[in-house]
Amino acid sequence: MHPTHASCVTHLTVEPVADPEIHPYTIDALHNGRVVGRLRGFVLEYHNLEGVAALAGLNHDDLREAVDAVRFAMAATHDAPISYVDVLLVAPAYRGYGLARQMLERSWLHADCGASLLRPCPLQFCPDWLRPEDLALIGPQCIGVDPKRSLVSLTKFYQRIGYAGLPGTDFWWRPLPLQR
Repeated sequence: MHPTHASCVTHLTVEPVADPEIHPYTIDALHNGRVVGRLRGFVLEYHNLEGVAALAGLNHDDLREAVDAVRFAMAATHDAPISYVDVLLVAPAYRGYGLARQMLERSWLHADCGASLLRPCPLQFCPDWLRPEDLALIGPQCIGVDPKRSLVSLTKFYQRIGYAGLPGTDFWWRPLPLQR
């Protein structure tokens, strides 16, 4: 793992769901026993795209198109699962210390995935997408007042850590070294 400005204990939880083909997980960053960051994701395999899309509130065709683009780019490792990051949040007081990167790096190690896929979106402007515990994490105030400026800042962050946009989609991806 790359060094970060601040380090927190992270806790990985594999969430149980009714469909055994869907593999959701959560990574919480903890500071003094309190959750200060959360990453919620899924392990994508071609056969579970429809179920993951439904749980993540995504258009199934958009997700399939993004996964196909990633698999095409990864020609040699096309059978490897893909880690889809659905939600990435850091409490306002803990932003800028590298916790988002730390949680992403932890997710890259989960399930021996060949790539990481996400949609850059400043979630503080989309409260209806979040669970109550996520809203409690980011607090009632909206950090930043300009969604476009926040999106530019977020995309610069993802570019710095190796993500790139998938042409023709809203998704970004990053290849991961296989650990097999």
